Amino acid sequence: MFRILAATLLLLPIACTATSRMGAAIVTERDGQPCFALSDQPINRLNAALVYDQSTRPPTSIWVVDIDPDREGKALVGCVVYGQVFPNQKAGHVPATALRIGQVYVVHLMAERIDPADPTQGYVARFCLAPQPGNAKPRVRQIVWNKQAGRWGDEICGLQRLEKP
Repeated sequence: MFRILAATLLLLPIACTATSRMGAAIVTERDGQPCFALSDQPINRLNAALVYDQSTRPPTSIWVVDIDPDREGKALVGCVVYGQVFPNQKAGHVPATALRIGQVYVVHLMAERIDPADPTQGYVARFCLAPQPGNAKPRVRQIVWNKQAGRWGDEICGLQRLEKP
């Protein structure tokens, strides 16, 4: 019993530290493409950007860019556009594939803010291309957690939610 308690107490600081280093990303639209940001504050250093298709099990990476930290990069003001190519990205990245209407995607940004006091290093958000009435172009929509319903609000993507009997 003592060993289990001791192991739990030793791992507790690690678990608390890990959860405090994640934050919410923001998804907007730029020229019909998703654009990812941390907030109003510029990104000091982007280390990686990953987008996953959540409709597959396990989720499939559809865009991965890994930035070389040894090559000097400038602070990013605004947002990172889906599929953006960086001059200091490493070889072996996954080029962006076409996004599909109604699919749920998750973006992970490994980045540092300008504020050195902010320990957050990872940012996550869910998004989709939502169909529009008529022949209008689909719109990029961020999916947020619906606290009242206790679930993700992915109905914004045009997805039909199956009700449990």
